[in-house]
Amino acid sequence: SLWSDAVRLAPNSSRGRVHLGKALRDRGQLQAARVQFEQAVSLDENLLSARANLASIYYEQALESTPINGALLVRAVRQYESVLQHDESHREALVNLGNAHRKANNKRRAVAMYERAIVAHPNYADAYSNLAQLYFDSGRYAEAIPLMSEVTKLEPANGHAFYDLGNAYAKAALLPQAAAALRQACQIDPTDSSSCYNLGEVLFALSQQSPTGNVQYATQALRVFSELKARHGTYRLVNQRLEQLGAGGR
Repeated sequence: SLWSDAVRLAPNSSRGRVHLGKALRDRGQLQAARVQFEQAVSLDENLLSARANLASIYYEQALESTPINGALLVRAVRQYESVLQHDESHREALVNLGNAHRKANNKRRAVAMYERAIVAHPNYADAYSNLAQLYFDSGRYAEAIPLMSEVTKLEPANGHAFYDLGNAYAKAALLPQAAAALRQACQIDPTDSSSCYNLGEVLFALSQQSPTGNVQYATQALRVFSELKARHGTYRLVNQRLEQLGAGGR
């Protein structure tokens, strides 16, 4: 390849090795990419792109193992920390270091990294999203919701962001808000069966809240489940809801 030739011609070019490492990584050759990034760091310890990419390789390789390779995870943490020593507001290093701490089950440090990223980069959606997911997974839905809402403002065409927000509202028993968010997710990507199914479930739950049922919500749920059946075929949970809504044969 072009970068392989460049490194052969200039083996002491740290930047050339970073570019070659990226090319190898894009082809899924993580170990070969790791060698190039490690050599780039040894050639220039202050080249942040080399350290950041090397940290990402260590992180990816750590997660490939079952259980997670703790030694590689520690290496990833150290490389991300070294990047932040040179650039304390490096947004990818902050968020990815948060991810590494989270995988190491150090939630306090993960939260601190995500919060630093948000303060330094208030328009960086990944920082809000990752912190929100940590709170969601910990059952702290009230704290996750405003962060997820911020992601939908930063990325209004991101259907998955509305899906996450809708699920958080549902977990917090805020069903009308959940329906609104999931409806938006379903409108952004009508082929996303998860968003549309969850919307149907929330609408069905709303229809059951009053003693006589809510006809409006039941009608909306019926429409959503019928569209799911037409688009994705028959599966048990959808048929069950259609039968409960009186449309089993539709």
